Amino acid sequence: MRALWPGGRQPAGVTVKLNVYDLDSPGNEFLSALGLGLYHTGVEVDGREYSYGAGYGIGDARPRSAAQNPGVARFRGSYVMGQAESLQALGRAVDELRGRFPASAYDLVQRNCNHFTDALVFALCGRHTPGWVNRAATVGSCVACLVPAQERHRDPTTGAPADRQPLTAPLPRAFSGRGNALGGT
Repeated sequence: MRALWPGGRQPAGVTVKLNVYDLDSPGNEFLSALGLGLYHTGVEVDGREYSYGAGYGIGDARPRSAAQNPGVARFRGSYVMGQAESLQALGRAVDELRGRFPASAYDLVQRNCNHFTDALVFALCGRHTPGWVNRAATVGSCVACLVPAQERHRDPTTGAPADRQPLTAPLPRAFSGRGNALGGT
């Protein structure tokens, strides 16, 4: 059960956080200083972190577990993006995004983890993730034809945590049944 806020009220919704990781790529510290850093992101909701990558598509894992892979990513920070209406809203959003983000469609420039987290945060909170998170891909899209296809479809976090599992089925529903309407109808 969630802790009650002052006055005995419960928070209105579920907190949505954007977890950002620095990719351990040559020159990334320099690129970050120029505002073109290379990042991996995940959306943390209710003790799980949702992300997207080649090989697994949309998956979930323990929060901040992407940083447990030395030489792949380092945790940079967690940013509160807002409140989701409910865990059911999370389930609906992930189900809807599954068609737009299949594992086979991963593209480092046009459909990466940061594109997914932006879409999920927007679906849950009605706002976009900070522009700096995916700026390198935005700039890279201008010269995408110069990036070899095999590199564009390679996920830089392929050393992903072993516990990251693809979400192949809808998230469990918290409630089921017909429900009742007031007024006897």
